[in-house]
Amino acid sequence: MVMVVLVFACSWFKVQGPENMKSRVLNYNLVFWFESIGVWAFAVSWLVKGKADLMLYRNSGKAAPPKTE
Repeated sequence: MVMVVLVFACSWFKVQGPENMKSRVLNYNLVFWFESIGVWAFAVSWLVKGKADLMLYRNSGKAAPPKTE
């Protein structure tokens, strides 16, 4: 959720912000980097929710850590 807010803020600065903020957003590609971090965070949360980490333990032949529910 934080990345969404940062992307919106950077997009606003890119379109309507002062010149110094526009140049920073464009020079450092801030929208791209914040979106990339958001996609990675979503992918990790998806894998954790789907218990992909436990499946990797089972397929590797090692004992899976105990379930804590």
